[in-house]
Amino acid sequence: MISRLRRLVVIGGPTATGKTSLAAALAKEFDGELISADSRQVYRGMDVGTGKDRPAGVKIWGYDLVNPDEDFSVADWVDFAWLAIRKLWAKNKLPIIVSGTGLYLKSLFDPPESLGVKPDKQLRRELGDWGIERLQQELRRVGPERFRQMNWSDQNNPRRLLRAIEVALGKVSQVAKVEQVAQENIAWVGLTAKRAVLKDRIKKRVIKRASEGMTGEVQKLIKKYNDWTKPAFSATGYREWRDYVESKVSGEEAVDRWQRVEIQYMRRQLTWFKKMPQFTWFDIGQETWQNEARRWICKKLRFPIER
Repeated sequence: MISRLRRLVVIGGPTATGKTSLAAALAKEFDGELISADSRQVYRGMDVGTGKDRPAGVKIWGYDLVNPDEDFSVADWVDFAWLAIRKLWAKNKLPIIVSGTGLYLKSLFDPPESLGVKPDKQLRRELGDWGIERLQQELRRVGPERFRQMNWSDQNNPRRLLRAIEVALGKVSQVAKVEQVAQENIAWVGLTAKRAVLKDRIKKRVIKRASEGMTGEVQKLIKKYNDWTKPAFSATGYREWRDYVESKVSGEEAVDRWQRVEIQYMRRQLTWFKKMPQFTWFDIGQETWQNEARRWICKKLRFPIER
């Protein structure tokens, strides 16, 4: 038996690179289980649009943790993830973290101080109707340095401005307990490809999802939830497909919009992952990438390469 105690595999990269497929194959070979590190796959009833792949014979932690109208923070996920990792270690199983959300990964191993600032419901009610300019002015007043550190996109995102104000004004509570794992016991595997390849894969995947249940899924969500300003519904595809369901746009236009926002999301993911030098990258456009990734993981974690 291979000892997997306190070893981890982290598979990261932009959308549509086959992260879950690789993770599932590794889990079957090395007696592992998957942990989803995706900020939208935590929501129940949002399966098609968020791409909740469910490979047969593989357990995945991190799907369907809360309803779309419930709050779920990065700190909540970090607490959940470490609980899952400890349980897997206790059973001598290999945790395989699958992530397209760079912030989740960074917070898992190096949590920022702001992770301990809990959501302030009263503040959110008071500032919830404020426009972009007013929120910007308030953040400049209470946290000028935090505002300067934000990129242009975040400075013009009301939800992120509100969170920044919340952090600037909030009191730090207990930060999630982070385990210390030696870097030689973590295999950081990054999957990527040329931009043209990624765009083509994204476009094909959107078409597939649009034709395989997205309409029914969105119809159920519209019927059940009135407030689509919740973070859950910022997941790519949902607002675009809601316009189609409500006959505001054609199916062709909805697909085009969804593809465009998914490609924009891919670019943001790549920006995040560029900031994480731990990864060893594999080009999924190469024929032998899966075997190369497997052999590298075995060597990194000191598993037998040939079995």
